[in-house]
Amino acid sequence: MIENEGFPDQTYDAWSVSGVSAYCGGLWVAALQAASALAREVGDNASANYFWAKYQKAKAVYVKLWNGSYFNYDSSSNSSIHADQLAGHWYARACGLSPIVDEEKVKSSLEKIHKFNVLKVKDGMRGAVNGMLPDGRVDMSALQSREIWPGVTYAVAASMIQEGMVDMAFQTAVGIYEAAWSQEGLGYSFQIPEGWNTDDQYRSLCYMRPLAIWAMQWALSKPKLVKEEMNLDLVDETLHHRQNLGFSRVAQLLKLPKDEASKSFLQVVYEFTCRRLPL
Repeated sequence: MIENEGFPDQTYDAWSVSGVSAYCGGLWVAALQAASALAREVGDNASANYFWAKYQKAKAVYVKLWNGSYFNYDSSSNSSIHADQLAGHWYARACGLSPIVDEEKVKSSLEKIHKFNVLKVKDGMRGAVNGMLPDGRVDMSALQSREIWPGVTYAVAASMIQEGMVDMAFQTAVGIYEAAWSQEGLGYSFQIPEGWNTDDQYRSLCYMRPLAIWAMQWALSKPKLVKEEMNLDLVDETLHHRQNLGFSRVAQLLKLPKDEASKSFLQVVYEFTCRRLPL
C-alpha cells in the first residue's frame, strides 16, 4: 500500500498527510485494479494476475481506515471527514471496474459527507467543505481543509449518483450553482475558481477541476456495467472476460473513430461527446 510521508505530498498540497490515507490510498487501490484490467485487455495474463494480487492486498489495508461510519483522513490520529475520501472508488466505478469497498461503507461515507461537509456549511448552499471534524466544526488545520472545491463537490455528487443516491447528489451539487452562478451568489460565472472558504473568499479563478461536473453526466448516462469481481484463482478466460466486461465496454465507448485523426483533439472530443452522451 502506498503511504504518505507526513507532508502535503498529494493534490491537497497544503494539507499534510501521514501513513495510509483515504484519498491517496483509495486512488492506489483503484489504480492497481485498473492495471490488472488493462493487462487483461492486451492479453498479458501474468501482469493481470500480479496487479490483481497487489490490489487485493492493498484493499485489505485500505479498509482499516474505516471507523464505523466513514474512512478516516489518514492512519494517524486525524479523523477529519474528508469530502474526497472516496475518490478512488468513484474513479473505479466510472471506469466500469469493481467497487473497491463494499456498498454499505460507501453509502455510509457519502451520507456522512452530505450531513457534515455539505449541510453544516451555509445550510448546504456552498458545496462540500474539504474537511469537517466529527464534532461538526470545519477542519481549520490547513488552508485546503477549510476550503470548498467545486470540482471535488461535483466528484462527490457523481459518486452519489453511481450509488443510486441521486437526490442527495443534486442537493450536494446545488451549492456550487448557488455560489457560482445564481444571482445571489459570489459572481464566479464562467470563471469558476479552484475553491472558496466559508467566508466566501476565493482562490485561483478559471480552474480546471470544476469540469468534474461532467462526471455527474457520465454517472447518469454511462452504459450498464457488470459488478462482478474476478477471483485470482480462476484461470478460465471466459470468467476473466466477464470480470472486465464493464471496463471493456467503457474503453470501447471512449475509442475515437479512425477517420477523426485529422481533426484537433479537442474538436474530436467535443463532437464525440455530443454524439454519445444524451444531454
